[in-house]
Amino acid sequence: MRNLTTEELVQRWNDRRRDGDQTRVASRTFYSTSHISNMIAGRRRMSRVVAEQLYRISSRRKTNAELASRHGMRVEEVMYNF
Repeated sequence: MRNLTTEELVQRWNDRRRDGDQTRVASRTFYSTSHISNMIAGRRRMSRVVAEQLYRISSRRKTNAELASRHGMRVEEVMYNF
């Protein structure tokens, strides 16, 4: 199996992201929360270390679309309620 690219790691996290993920990644990587936010928004280049941490914290989660359909919610509501 090939390694995932940085973009693929971030995309998989983006499908499963939750409130508080940026703070957790910042504390694990010793980057500031604002720097993590800038990387996610594309204003800074995403480092491999941050991309791997984003993937690790969300790898076993269901996607937001799966949770939304299961609970009758919109996808945007899932990120802040679970």
